[in-house]
Amino acid sequence: MIKKLFFTAIILLLILSCRKDESTCKKNYFTIHPELAPYLFDVGSYWIYKDSTSSLTDSSSVLSAGIYKRYSPGGPSDDCPDEIQYFAISYYNFTTQANDIENIELQYISRNYKTIYRIDTAYFNTPKLIATFSSLQVENTIYNNVKEFQVARPDGYINYYSANFVGIIKQTSKINGLITTSNLLRHKAVMWQ
Repeated sequence: MIKKLFFTAIILLLILSCRKDESTCKKNYFTIHPELAPYLFDVGSYWIYKDSTSSLTDSSSVLSAGIYKRYSPGGPSDDCPDEIQYFAISYYNFTTQANDIENIELQYISRNYKTIYRIDTAYFNTPKLIATFSSLQVENTIYNNVKEFQVARPDGYINYYSANFVGIIKQTSKINGLITTSNLLRHKAVMWQ
């Protein structure tokens, strides 16, 4: 009987010693860069733009927004993945009648899984910061702290002008030789709390 108890105790010790110690997992935690806080728009936000060529208006509004976490391999081990915080916004565009998904993560903003803005522009094929304006007038409204960045395309380029806590206030593009401009007419920016 003692032999049986001794044998059971050894097996139990072996099983317990094989359990992973969760405290040894030292995962990396990544949060959204504070410089991107002015782009965390919430439900209730909308933007109305006017095309300078056709005088047609287009609008976009936020359908949903929230902070989420994802886990990425590449941490200390596959058993201990990095935790990455991101902010997801779903927009509805009236003209195209389509939803756009925007993710704000670490140091960049991507729309429909394509990077449209990045704090660190050292990466290939990302928007390039062209200029920074202390103020810029668009359709009789003066916006402060405006950044202009350009996305190069094989058939031309798109320049975005973005103001903190407002979003994109102007877009100019030259695609296949055709130059168009869309200006922000009105907006309501509800910021994530």
